[in-house]
Amino acid sequence: MKKGVSEIVSFVLLIGFVVSLGVLVTTWFKEQTEKTTTTLVKETIGDIRCSDVSLNAYFINPPACDRINITNTGYFRILQVTVRSQFGSRNYNLEINITESKDLNIGGSFNEVEIIPIIKSEKELVACADRKVSIKCWIKEELSP
Repeated sequence: MKKGVSEIVSFVLLIGFVVSLGVLVTTWFKEQTEKTTTTLVKETIGDIRCSDVSLNAYFINPPACDRINITNTGYFRILQVTVRSQFGSRNYNLEINITESKDLNIGGSFNEVEIIPIIKSEKELVACADRKVSIKCWIKEELSP
């Protein structure tokens, strides 16, 4: 009789362990799915908003190449810009409303820079890397006779 009882107890314990493990895996899988879905929705909304972001830029004083004029030609307010050069990247807090132009002193002489607009989407800042603008500093060279 004792042998039969121990087999029933071990069977009940095994079923309890399997059910507990199933609940644990299901809960983990559900949480991961919700996180992935939330992230995907945020990224998609950011991508959609970024498709309506546009800007024009040029160096103001070509010999020095340290100041840039940026014009917002898109449909969203730009809150920041990232200026990327051969020396690295730097963020600037520069709010530019729609159709507005602002000058930016980048504090150095650069031959070429990329300007990446940053907007607000769903309470988060989104860098619109696909909408970047590359500009070159054209220094007029004198031709020798």
